Amino acid sequence: MRAVVAVVEAGSFTGAALTLGWEHIVRELLDQGRLAAVGLVVETGIHFPLLSRHDRLLSPAAETRRTWILANAPG
Repeated sequence: MRAVVAVVEAGSFTGAALTLGWEHIVRELLDQGRLAAVGLVVETGIHFPLLSRHDRLLSPAAETRRTWILANAPG
């Protein structure tokens, strides 16, 4: 699994920011120029855990992100 560090260019989404994303997910945005890779690609060889508290419900926004991550995660 490869993780790419990229800069979200000003005006692309909500402004300038730094992000870490799985290459298979951010590749299209990189190709379109909506993200600009800063040159760091990390070959992790591992999967990332997705954690939440067992004693609380997720907010609607967090649940939306969780659903999207699970739908786009490999394997």
